[in-house]
Amino acid sequence: MSLDLPEDSPEEWARAVKLFYDRVRERLSNNFVEMIALSTPEPEVYSSNVLVVVRRVTPSLAETVTEILGEVHEELGQDYLIMPTMAPDFATEVINQFRVHVRGEKVIPVTVEDEEEKRDEGDLSDFMKVRRTTKEEKKAEEEKSSQKRDPSTVGS
Repeated sequence: MSLDLPEDSPEEWARAVKLFYDRVRERLSNNFVEMIALSTPEPEVYSSNVLVVVRRVTPSLAETVTEILGEVHEELGQDYLIMPTMAPDFATEVINQFRVHVRGEKVIPVTVEDEEEKRDEGDLSDFMKVRRTTKEEKKAEEEKSSQKRDPSTVGS
C-alpha cells in the first residue's frame, strides 16, 4: 500500500492528500492497493486529482470513500478539494493515465489471458509493473501518434 505524491506538491495539498490516504488505507484495509495524487488539486485526469486503486470494486466502496472525503474536507476546510477516481488494480489504462501525468511512467500491459487468469485468482498486483519512460521513448511515441493522425504521412 503506497501513496504516490509528487515531491513538488504544495504543502497544504500534500497534507490534505496524506490525511485522505491515511483514512482510506485504514478503512479499506486489505482492499486498498495504492493512491496516486496529482501535484496540485487541479482535476486534470478523468476530472480527478487523486486515484484510489483497490483490489475489488464493491457496492459500498464509493459510499465509504465519499464518507472519508467528507471527513477530510470538514477537518481541513474546502480549500483543497480532493476529487478522487476509484479503479480496480487491473484497470491499467486508468492507472497508466495517472502515472503518465504524475511521473512520466507507464504500466507495462500484460496479455488479456494473463489478466483474466489473475483476475480469477483475485490478484493482479504482480502484473502491475511500472517503468520510467525515457524522453526518447516519449518523443518516439508522440511522433508515431501524430503520424497516425496525419494522413499525408502514411506511406512516407
